[in-house]
Parts: sequence; C-alpha cells; structure tokens
Amino acid sequence: HLQINVNVPEARVIFNEKFQGTATVGDPLNLVNLSTGKITVHLQARGYESIKREVVIRQNQWTQEIFQFQKKQLPDSTQYNQDSEGAGSKNPAEMCWDSAIGALTSCQ
Repeated sequence: HLQINVNVPEARVIFNEKFQGTATVGDPLNLVNLSTGKITVHLQARGYESIKREVVIRQNQWTQEIFQFQKKQLPDSTQYNQDSEGAGSKNPAEMCWDSAIGALTSCQ
C-alpha cells in the first residue's frame, strides 16, 4: 500500500507509465494492493517542478511518502522592452518579470 502526500493544490501521480490519480494538500492519494518491490513514482503539478522518486512497496504494510514541490523558477530580473505605441516608440516602458505574482510588471 502507498500513501502520497503533497504540498500543492493538485498533483498528478504516475507510475508504471499509467496515471494513478491525484493528491492534494490535506487529501493524500491512497493506493492499495500494489505489487511489492521498487517502483519509480513521478509527480507533476502545474507551475511546479516535476518530482521523480524511487519507492519501496512492502507486503501488507503502508508506505507513506511526502513530496515537497518547488515552484518553477523564472529569472526575477528578466527585463522586457515594451511600449504602448509599438516598436520604435521614443519612450519604451521597461517591464520586469515578478516571480511572486507570475506576471510582467513595471520596473520601478
């Protein structure tokens, strides 16, 4: 048996090249009657780095795994030249990526 706990709103759980279900914060995915031995578990969540981990399944025992996702990283200081009047404008506004909100903002 395997219980998968995550720290994100929705994580897709895949192993043996098959989708097994989703786990959410406070609502782990419980999988029963699995074959014993080692399996590689792959988890995906939108906006987060994927996680792959080898897990050992033991006969008649629960294995509890906790997966801590990390947000996908975009450069904090990425700057974009953009203006409201199109290319070649005399006063381009400088735009920066704000990773805290995941959007372009004015670089002030």
